[in-house]
Amino acid sequence: MTRTELLNATRKVMTPPRDDGAAAFFEVPSRTLGATGVEVSSIGLAVEGLAQRASWDDSVRLIRRALDSGMTFLLGDPEEPACVGRLSAALRDGYRGKAFLAATLGPAGGAPLGRRIDQALSALGVEHLDLLELDCARPEEAEWLALQAARQAGKVSHFGLTLRDAPEGMFVSLAAEHGREFSLTLDAARLSVDLLEPGRDALERQALPLLLSERIAVLGRMPMESSSVTFSERLCYALTLPTSTVLLDLTTEAQLQHALRTARSFKPYAESAIGALLARAATAARTQGPRGGVFHPEPSSPGWHG
Repeated sequence: MTRTELLNATRKVMTPPRDDGAAAFFEVPSRTLGATGVEVSSIGLAVEGLAQRASWDDSVRLIRRALDSGMTFLLGDPEEPACVGRLSAALRDGYRGKAFLAATLGPAGGAPLGRRIDQALSALGVEHLDLLELDCARPEEAEWLALQAARQAGKVSHFGLTLRDAPEGMFVSLAAEHGREFSLTLDAARLSVDLLEPGRDALERQALPLLLSERIAVLGRMPMESSSVTFSERLCYALTLPTSTVLLDLTTEAQLQHALRTARSFKPYAESAIGALLARAATAARTQGPRGGVFHPEPSSPGWHG
C-alpha cells in the first residue's frame, strides 16, 4: 500500500465535522473505530503516565478536563494501583458517561482472565469496559473463552490487542481468524505510530495495510518528547495515518491544551510534507543529534498541509 493509499484510508475514518460554526471549532474531531461504527476522539489520554509524574488531585483534574474538552478515549491499566485509583476517582460524578473507557491487561501471571476482568471492573468502579486490550499478539484458547463469556455477560463491548512492533502485525490475521471461531471480532490493535521510529516503513507498508484489510481499528501511540521534529508535527503525522485515535501520555495542563489545539486544527499532511519532515530529522541527527527527552510545544510548520 502506497502512502497515498494510506492517506485516502485516513479520510475514510475521519468523521465529518459538525456544521454549527464556533461550537464545532472547540470540539475534538472524532473518528470511526474500525468496523464497529463507534465514534471516538481522534486523540486519547493514556492514563498510566499520570501515576509517575502527577499528583492524585492533578491527575483527576487533568482526566476530567480532557473529557470536558471532548477527548473521550481513555486508556488505563486496572492492575496498576496508582493508575486505577486516579482513573476510578476521575470517572465518578457522571464522568463515566463521557468516556470511551479502554483497559489493558498484561501477561496473566497464572490468574484466569475472567477473574482479572472482574477485578478490573471492581477496581475501576464500573460495570463494563468499552474496550478490553490484551497486551499480546496471540491470545490462548482459554483467553478467547474468557473474552467470549465477558462479552456475553455485557462486561466488555469491544476487544483489542497490543502490538509491540510493526512485524507483530503479521499475527493479526491469525488472531482475527481464531477469534471468529469463538464468535468474537478483533476490533482494534494498538501500536506505535511515531514518525521517528526505525520501524516506520514496516508500519506503513505492512502493519497498517493488514489491519485495514481486516477492518481493525488502529490505536496509535506516540511519545510526548520532541526532537528535531516538533510534537505537533509528530502528532499531525500520526493523525495523517488511518488511526482511529492517537494515545498520548499527557501529564500537564500545558500538554493537554497543546494537544487539543493541534487536533482541532489538524489537516492531513501531503506526502511531500512527510518526506520533508524525515529529511529534516535525518539532517539534524547527523549535525547536532536528537533533542529528545523534553516536551517542546512549537506549532507545526505552516503550509505543510495538503
